[in-house]
Amino acid sequence: MSGPPTSNTRLEHAVAFQRDLYLCWRTARLERGLALTRRHALTRAHVRTLRAALGQTDVGETEPESARMLFLRRFAQRLGLLQLRETPPTLLASAPDQMSAYLARSFAERLRLATRLWVTGAWWPDQPGTPGEAPRLMAPAAPRVALARRRLLDALVALPPGSSVRIPPLPLSRRGVRRDEEPDDGYEVASAEDAMTVRAALLGPLCWLGLVTVKEWSGEAADEPRLCHTSGALAALRGDATLPEAHGRIVIQADMTVTAFPPLTAPALHVLDSSAERQSTQTTVRFAITRRSLGNALASGAELDDLLARLRALTDAELPDVVRTRLSDWARQASRVRLIRSVDVLMVEHPTTLDALLADRAAAGWVLRRLSPTTALLAEGRASQAHAWLLRRGEAPAWEHAGTAER
Repeated sequence: MSGPPTSNTRLEHAVAFQRDLYLCWRTARLERGLALTRRHALTRAHVRTLRAALGQTDVGETEPESARMLFLRRFAQRLGLLQLRETPPTLLASAPDQMSAYLARSFAERLRLATRLWVTGAWWPDQPGTPGEAPRLMAPAAPRVALARRRLLDALVALPPGSSVRIPPLPLSRRGVRRDEEPDDGYEVASAEDAMTVRAALLGPLCWLGLVTVKEWSGEAADEPRLCHTSGALAALRGDATLPEAHGRIVIQADMTVTAFPPLTAPALHVLDSSAERQSTQTTVRFAITRRSLGNALASGAELDDLLARLRALTDAELPDVVRTRLSDWARQASRVRLIRSVDVLMVEHPTTLDALLADRAAAGWVLRRLSPTTALLAEGRASQAHAWLLRRGEAPAWEHAGTAER
């Protein structure tokens, strides 16, 4: 591994991987799950759906034909962002707060986490096309494989960004790389098995994670890549916590529309998807902040002040006055309506009976709201207590269970 630094030291591939990981999770959430075949590969229909979400129109019709897509999906499972339901086999998206917790980590921390899970795990084999069942998600990598991966990373981290790195060529002999093609760059391959691990890493996970970059490759033997270049993302493995995950310009206009210019990042998209509705998903993504999208954000636990702060941070500018005013008005109106799950509607014959129940210091806490002189909403689990209270006073109550009520 040698050569002078080149200009190819940017972070766009590492940023794109994190963005596509988020889009994979979001697609599973919007689709209410990604269906799997009996061999636990994505169905063709959901391959097409995910391919469209990622903007990858040049990959195959089946999941094994797109190694990067398969790696994304398996990695999302390893993180717990996608979870398997056995019957029928389906990948379900985790709760939004789990994605929020993942994206709350710094860009460098997420890169280190991804690299560590790949180095130590067998969930991604060096030869993913091998027939048979996929490796278990939590299975550890074989010690020899983990050591070869670690040695390769140590060698890459020691190089300056943009350095050229030789990729072991095919065919690989039993004794490793052919002597006449062995690179004189200070990196030794101990065996053919280790050379295969190095080759698979440089053309696969390390390339997809954005730690190295490889030229566009069709897969034909004549076009086989011999070199890749180290990326600035390797600084994360050196302990650099300041790597930027910079998104493109984001503009919020007075008509409540939002335009996000590339590059798009996972944290920025997550904030916008959590508080606005997508209107288009081309290279430039357009959103609209609506009363409903704000209500959904507030219902999920977001505070208006925090939401305004996140939007200001995305735009790096003060929000238009009309936007802040309208959001405040909508938030006020939303606070007057509260959804309550699992309530019981209590109905009594005489208003004085309900008056007496509300006058009882202990029983008054069972009532969420009095709807009329003879009707009230009971809190979850309080129906039996209210029933007993009324029976002790010679009353025969009637009530109706309601799944969701407005307060």
